[in-house]
Amino acid sequence: MVESVQELKVPSIVLRNHNDYIKTYSLLKNYLTSTAIIEYIDTKIIYNTKIINWEEIQIANKTHFYIWVYWWSVKNVDKEAKGILFYNLEELKEELINFPNTFTQDIKYYIEKYDDYFKEFINNIK
Repeated sequence: MVESVQELKVPSIVLRNHNDYIKTYSLLKNYLTSTAIIEYIDTKIIYNTKIINWEEIQIANKTHFYIWVYWWSVKNVDKEAKGILFYNLEELKEELINFPNTFTQDIKYYIEKYDDYFKEFINNIK
């Protein structure tokens, strides 16, 4: 919740299972300009290859994966990123193929692993 308050400047509701997420979304979908609804998906350790001193080294990176719905502006408040880009799922997959070095390894992993989930999620919020 702290990250969503920091990035979005709105409170959020973080749900730990899909059924609670669907119920909460159904109840609060008309309030998504003032509240973000977030579903916890997974925590994984992903091994990324980094080049350090011209040598490829595997580095473990613990990632926490959430998916959220919020229908208002997103501000780059804390300067963790230089900008924010918006893609639909198919555009993102195409960008990952055409410009793989633009994205982090964890997003590549999650897009591949959760492709069916993303499609279901998008259909549920239409």
